[in-house]
Amino acid sequence: MATGIKVKTTKGWKVLYWMSTIFAGLAFAAVGAANLVRIPRIAKGLLHLGYPVYFGTILGSWELLGSIAIIIPGLPRLKEWTYAGMFFTLTGAALSHEATGDPAGHILAPLALLVAVMTSWLLQPARSSSGQRLAKTQRSRAWLLAEDAKKETLPAL
Repeated sequence: MATGIKVKTTKGWKVLYWMSTIFAGLAFAAVGAANLVRIPRIAKGLLHLGYPVYFGTILGSWELLGSIAIIIPGLPRLKEWTYAGMFFTLTGAALSHEATGDPAGHILAPLALLVAVMTSWLLQPARSSSGQRLAKTQRSRAWLLAEDAKKETLPAL
């Protein structure tokens, strides 16, 4: 009986992962930079949503760091936290636009980016749980020990 869903990694899935990851990373980097330099349109938008202008500096810093975190290889725990932060940021943005009565396009834009973020999250190569990683490590060690034992029993030529 299968205990989980196994997904084969194909070239197409890898391409989709990298496309969605790079798109989400670049989008967060661009918005983060715009928040940090306090582009007037962005600052005005924050005020319209009911947030203080300095919130853009805090948000921009986290957005830039998050864009780097999802693009660089490794660091699976940091990536999990980053994706969670992106989820909260984008759903919060959509709800803030809805609460202030903004047009549908302003509500749907963060949700469209959320689709890219969630695609990246779902397709990331290190999507296995720590228990699965431990089992893989134990299987690898067992295989290496078996290989060493074979080498010791083979006659030298």
